[in-house]
Amino acid sequence: MYLLDANVFITAARQHFSFDLAPGYWTWLVEQHAAGRLASVAAVRDELLGGQDALSIWTESLPSSFWLHESTQTVAAMRSLAAWASATHRFTPAAITEFLDSADLRLIAEGHAGRHTVVTHEVSSPGSRRRVLIPDACAELKVPCTNPWQLHRALGLRLDRI
Repeated sequence: MYLLDANVFITAARQHFSFDLAPGYWTWLVEQHAAGRLASVAAVRDELLGGQDALSIWTESLPSSFWLHESTQTVAAMRSLAAWASATHRFTPAAITEFLDSADLRLIAEGHAGRHTVVTHEVSSPGSRRRVLIPDACAELKVPCTNPWQLHRALGLRLDRI
């Protein structure tokens, strides 16, 4: 299963697949979830809600099963990630604090706990000190990580004109 980062939804809605131009994309995401191929975590849902924009409205319409909740295994993976981020002495204290409070931590931990692939627009930057990036944290726990375009190919997204 693939787990989507908030930036996948936000970038799609704002740039590539706006709701008025590509409604089929959003239907496809729901279909992929129904087939057991795609989900996200409750913390990402919380990031997407709150506005009166099309993305918030769409997010509210999703089944509760779309949003995975923390399990015992997820919490254990969160502890491992927190220990890694703190012990490496690579990140600034602000970067560590931000990461520990983020949906990113929960997304990666769920990926580890469920053996899922995390999908994000973020790109690895092993030298980053000011931010813990998803691909780098995924690498630490050996969680597969990919970008949305690879996800679209893997799941066979096709945007044909009708």
